[in-house]
Amino acid sequence: MRIGILDYANNGRRTGVGYYSLGLIRSLANRFGPKDIVVYTNDPEAVSQIDARITIRNIPGRKHQFLRLWWQHFCLSRQAEVDGLDVLHCPAYVMPLRPCRVPCVITVHDIHALTHPKWCSLGNRLHYGMMLPQSIRRAAAVIVVSEDTRKAVLQQFGSWRNNIHGIPPGIDDIFTDTADPVAEEDCRRRHNLPVRYILHVSNIEPRKNISVAIEAVRLLRKRGVDHSLVLVGQNRRSPVSLRRMLLDAQHEGVVRHLGYVAREDLPALYRMADAVLCVAHHEGFGFPPLEAMACGTPVVSSMAGAMRETLGDAAMAVVPENVQSVADVLFTVINDMSLRNRMRDKGLCRVEKFQWERVADKMHRIYVAACREQPEIESQ
Repeated sequence: MRIGILDYANNGRRTGVGYYSLGLIRSLANRFGPKDIVVYTNDPEAVSQIDARITIRNIPGRKHQFLRLWWQHFCLSRQAEVDGLDVLHCPAYVMPLRPCRVPCVITVHDIHALTHPKWCSLGNRLHYGMMLPQSIRRAAAVIVVSEDTRKAVLQQFGSWRNNIHGIPPGIDDIFTDTADPVAEEDCRRRHNLPVRYILHVSNIEPRKNISVAIEAVRLLRKRGVDHSLVLVGQNRRSPVSLRRMLLDAQHEGVVRHLGYVAREDLPALYRMADAVLCVAHHEGFGFPPLEAMACGTPVVSSMAGAMRETLGDAAMAVVPENVQSVADVLFTVINDMSLRNRMRDKGLCRVEKFQWERVADKMHRIYVAACREQPEIESQ
């Protein structure tokens, strides 16, 4: 079976969906063999590091997103046919606008552009608001990363959809609880990290509820806790009020904002943190908390969206709108060593459920059915 994967990074920088694509490519190359995989990407260096035998087709738009979107919607279909694909998988929500003779599978991580447009940029609202509905209707199969996303899709598009398959992603094996003192000390030095900190990994945008994280750590410091909040992620769409709050918190020493951080640094950042915090208003899956668990770090998280099904009882749950409760739970987690040890054990056990090898096996069945025009398959 010859499988095509659409992959891209905006300005060479990846976030959750981009790393999902790389994990999918790696698992499929292991499952089918690298010579059966064709990757259409504007980030060939990252793909070639997986396996040099993977066929790579360079696409435009590494720095100019419009060029990439134009190629994706009007050139990809033809290229897939020329390359003799049996199936084309688009892991980032939408399939090409131009009709394609090759069966297309898409992965939908959430439908925030339709259900909560205020959380999205204008560009994303316009693009996904137009393209996502027709992609879901036209795709040979739709992969959703959580039951929460499946329910949202069915509610939005109706129960007539019988080719929606829930397949949670895997967690990359670079995330491990095995200490690496040299790498950790180097990471601490390069990023000028505080001695003790709480880590928050996400882009700074309205959905992530960063203001509550900042205020919760402020409350902790009033109680004599000397931790800082370390923020990892780009600040692209935060409102003016949050930008001012962030600047004030940095001047006070409450926050250390690292911006975008290379993926290779994340395991050390997770391991050195006393806790990882996630207070998002909604998540379609939730990579950072699971990555933290794989590194042996306690997680304090809201249970909004898919977070409860992703994290189970391995994280300490908080109400994302209640700053005081977030601060209280953080205080307990930081100071209760027996609780921390139990959370570590639960977290490591929880992560075992998310393996890329299992993802590849399930994808195989879906690809075969898509080629045979038999979407009614069992993926659970």
